[in-house]
Amino acid sequence: MKQSPSPPVDVARLEERREAQAIAEIAPNHEPIMGGVMGLGEPGSWINQAVGIGLDGPATETELDRLVAYYTEHNIEPRVEICPFVDESLLKGLESRGFMLREFANILARPIGPDLADNWRSLVVQGWPVDEAGRELRIVPVSSSADAHFMSFAEVSMKGFLPEPKPLTQGEIQLGRNIIDHQRSEGYVALFGDEVVAAAGAEYPLAGSIGPVASLFGTTVLEPFRRRGIQQTLIAHRMGLAAKHGAELVTIGSRPGIPTERNAMRLGFSLAYTKVALAKPGPGLTPSR
Repeated sequence: MKQSPSPPVDVARLEERREAQAIAEIAPNHEPIMGGVMGLGEPGSWINQAVGIGLDGPATETELDRLVAYYTEHNIEPRVEICPFVDESLLKGLESRGFMLREFANILARPIGPDLADNWRSLVVQGWPVDEAGRELRIVPVSSSADAHFMSFAEVSMKGFLPEPKPLTQGEIQLGRNIIDHQRSEGYVALFGDEVVAAAGAEYPLAGSIGPVASLFGTTVLEPFRRRGIQQTLIAHRMGLAAKHGAELVTIGSRPGIPTERNAMRLGFSLAYTKVALAKPGPGLTPSR
């Protein structure tokens, strides 16, 4: 039975803190700040941002200056992701320092119960995906960076988030390893026969988790295999595993209006809140992807 939705502020506190904890555990470098964390990797990496900040009280001038310096000292554009429930002082402090809007992200959420652990296939109402040869979709876990499917997972999952295809950098590959080797995360590849057609990741509420929240991330279906229900099937599959691991809430971050958002809503997710990415441009500073 689906449970009642949590208030958006409660979802935000769980999700923002979960994300901050995850960034601290997988980033090559990090520092705590304003109740959240600043992640730091190679120039251009998505990990170069501060998340989970501003939820525990006013932002001080000292902390705001420290945030800016942490990135500019590495020639990286300072970037933050903030939710609607941050203290007003954070907004004023970022504005006064020249931060500009970069993008929006919708956080979708769905409460789940333990019954979904065994009944997740009932969510795949369009039928299990098959290809032209009649081969059924297989979903295979990528349990570690030593797994034979790891590079396929890393390459396919990144294709959905890069503006144009290009080889992964060593930093991106290492970040993928950190995610897969993380104690609460797991990656998946979806295949028709031996051909990888999609990839996805998830974080589950296991030992050390801040609460009963699971996050589904990094989903990409390769272009020739879209519109077959593969993404919905991957969402449902990970929801079932989240229920098995004791999750009471599942979240998905999505750019507004893309297929991820529509597929999630078809499976009972609803908009919990919208967060914004702000960045401070400057000469010689590399933006993050």
